[in-house]
Parts: sequence; structure tokens; C-alpha cells
Amino acid sequence: MTNKLRKHYMITHTVIAIILMVIGILSGRSVPSAFAAPEYTDVLDDLCIDETFDTALYPADGKNGTLEVINIAESIDGELLIYVYRPSAAVKDLSATAIRISTTVGDSYSPNDYTLRRISSNGTLEKYVVDDFTVRSDSLRYYDIICIFRAWDSDYDDPASGGNNISDTSIPVNKGYTAMTVNGVVSYACTEIETIEITDKYVGYVNYRDGVTLNWGGVTGAVTSAHFVAFDTDKPIDRLMSATVQFDEQNVSCMYCANIYHANHSFNTFYDYKYGTPTKHDPITVKASDKVFNPGGGNISVGNTYEWKRIQKTSEFLADKKNDGMKIKDDAITAFSKTEWVLNFYETQVTAKGGDDLWKGFAFGLVGTVFVDDAECKMTMVSDVTVLRLRFETDGKVYDLGVVDNKQTGSKDPVGWIDGETPAWVWWLIGGIALIVVLIVIVAVLPNGINVVISVATVIGKGVVTVLSLPFRFVYWLVDCIAKRRDGDGK
Repeated sequence: MTNKLRKHYMITHTVIAIILMVIGILSGRSVPSAFAAPEYTDVLDDLCIDETFDTALYPADGKNGTLEVINIAESIDGELLIYVYRPSAAVKDLSATAIRISTTVGDSYSPNDYTLRRISSNGTLEKYVVDDFTVRSDSLRYYDIICIFRAWDSDYDDPASGGNNISDTSIPVNKGYTAMTVNGVVSYACTEIETIEITDKYVGYVNYRDGVTLNWGGVTGAVTSAHFVAFDTDKPIDRLMSATVQFDEQNVSCMYCANIYHANHSFNTFYDYKYGTPTKHDPITVKASDKVFNPGGGNISVGNTYEWKRIQKTSEFLADKKNDGMKIKDDAITAFSKTEWVLNFYETQVTAKGGDDLWKGFAFGLVGTVFVDDAECKMTMVSDVTVLRLRFETDGKVYDLGVVDNKQTGSKDPVGWIDGETPAWVWWLIGGIALIVVLIVIVAVLPNGINVVISVATVIGKGVVTVLSLPFRFVYWLVDCIAKRRDGDGK
């Protein structure tokens, strides 16, 4: 909404409030609205208090999977009640699950999602109470309803692309209700509000290796998972200034099989998953000026540090990842191609530990051998990602709008990753340890093992001396050649 439109919207609310106040003072009663008793009454009884209400306007239609908010009411117990028309009620039980409301307007505009609980139904008409919500004591109260949610259903909804899943489908409401209390009497008014709808969406994450560290506690490794949501909207956006995102997160632990000889699990796979309880993360607001980076680090496998912006055009996002050397899956590229903007909204850490001391840590470096323990892994899963609000500029005008958007979850696998780098000395170290192990086995098994070991060690020693001396011989040869050419003796 432009500043001008937002100002006009606030003026409209103020004018409505004044009109409601005058009506309340002069008549001592409210304008027609749904009545809410302290106990939950039948939805139809509530709606029919308005003498103009006509049930014929709300027919059954099994092919219509939408929901329509037709009224609201505040109970004397401080609850907010929502009255809904659901055409498919006789065919499927697709009740509303949540609703997106902002109780503030202007600069403090802040949409939030609230769970809905159905308390009455009659034909296609239903009444819900908004959970975890208390009506304010202000004499003037705002309820901007952006959208309402129900469970995704294949009979009515298109599936998400790119390996994503939609849990809750959003249905536009675009209504702003104003409640006014004058002399103990509550009056209501409703106006149309402007929103923005996400039309194409892709949720996922990319991985940055932060390296592997060998210390006296064993081997530990870490990965930064950078979570994103890419999208396009039904309104053009020239410059995206800020956005508010909400999602669920869940702690997960599991084991990684690093031993090809283990019979209970397949090599190079995860097993024994343990899931924590999903919790709703507080809304996160990201700005175009915000930047973030992964920590990097490690000693036996080094992870570089990379920096990226919180808000990017999709083309910029993909170009940056390519410049960083990131590998992006082909199906992800296809999903990205349908979007215009990317919000890099959250980072989580994946940690792994193999071996509980230095020596087992050395063995863990020999992935796939008989000596290796499996690794303990911990990570965080992100789900039900939804965009609550967008502040943007188009044609020189600034809009600050609530967003109509599904709750969507990406694939469990990363859509892109950057590999770490293993220093050369690590391979020499692993090779040396393997050689020592082989020599010990020879000594223990063969009758003349010690003599064989000495012979092998002599040959290997001469080879090592020869290899190590090659750089010096090369330098000597190079200097000799330069000297000869400088003296005029070279050809």
C-alpha cells in the first residue's frame, strides 16, 4: 500500500469510527452485526440476529473449495469470533485451520497467524474462535484480515513444484473490520483492504561446509544450512525493501554410517532419526541492507567463509552461488526460473562427530574401513514457511502490504552445496597411518615379518628420500641452467 493509500486507509478507518460513535451515542445500540454471547451459540442463530441475513446467499457447492469470511464478533469474554461460509461442507470436512490478522494499522502494521477452532456449524456456515488471542480494551479496535487457511487438498489445490509440499492453503479475505465501543455498545464496520498474493513459490536450503576439525576429542564437522524462500507475486515489485517470514523449526538427531562393514545400516546413509517437537519460530523481518555469512573453519578439511544478502533478485542469487562455486540441482534451477525474488531468512547448523578421542578420530578419517565408528549428527529442520508481509517500491511508490501465502515446506535435501577442501598433508597423514597399520600386520602374521618390514622400509625410505630430494634437485638444475645461459654456455 502506498504512503498515500495507507494515509487514505487510516482516514477511512477514522471516518468510520466517528460515524459509528455518532450512531452509538444517538441510538444507544450497535449497527447490525453478529451477536456473541458468553456461551457458544449456534452460528445460524448469531447471524440471523441481523434481519437482513439471507441463508440463500450461501448455497452448498461441492466443487468449491474456498472459504469466505462473512462476519466477525467480539465475545464479552474477550474472544474474537470468525463467521465463515464453506460451500464444500457437505462433501469434505475442510475446516479453516488459521487466519492472518493485523490488529494495527499504519507504520505499526504487523500481520500474524492465529489458529482457528471451530465451535459451531450449520450447513455451509461455521463459527470459529481465534485461539491465543485476546480482544484489546481500546475503544477503537482494528482487524485487518489478509487471508484464511485450510488444509491443502488435491481435489481443489495444485501441488507445489520442486519437491515442495503445501500443508495449509491460503485463501484471500482482504477485509478490514473496525470495532468501536461507545457507552458499552460495540459497533462494527467493514472495508476492503489491499493485499499482495504470492503466485509462485519455492522453499529450500543450500549448504556451506564449515570444515572438519581433528582434535583430542575426535573429529567434528559442521555445515551451515542457509534457508530461503523464492517467490513471485501478483503485483510488480521494482525494489523489495523488507519482508517478514514465519516458519516452524524442529531439532533432529541421527547417526551417519561411515563403515562399509556394518550390517545393520547401509554405508554412507543416515539412520536412527530422533525428532523433537516442532515449534513456531517468532516472525523474522529481513531487510535489503542485511548481510550474513557462514563461519567456515576446520583443519583437516577447510571450509571457506562466504557472504550473501538477505534479499536478492533470483537472478542475483543464482549468479552469486555460481561465483562461489556452488553446485545447484537441475530441478532447483527449473523451480527458481518461475520466481523473481529470494529471501535468505534463516541459518541453521548441521554438526557431526566421529570418534570420542584423537585415535578414533584418526581412524574416522579412513572412511569406510573396519576401524571406523559411526558419526553422531545434529541438525534443525525448517517447515511451513510463509511470508507475512512485504514492504516494496513500484513506480516510485512504497507499499506495505499483508501477504496471501501458503504454508510450504521444502525438500529434506539441500538444493545446492559447496564442497570443502582437504589439505595435502591430511592425505599424507592418512597414508602414513595406513602404512604403519600394514607393517604391523606383516610383523604379526609372517614368520620373518620383521625382516620383510626392514626390507620394505629400506626400499620405501630410499623412495621417500628420492621424492623429497626432487624439489632440491630441480632447483639445483634450474639454477645451473640459468647460470649456464647467463655465462653464454647454454644453448
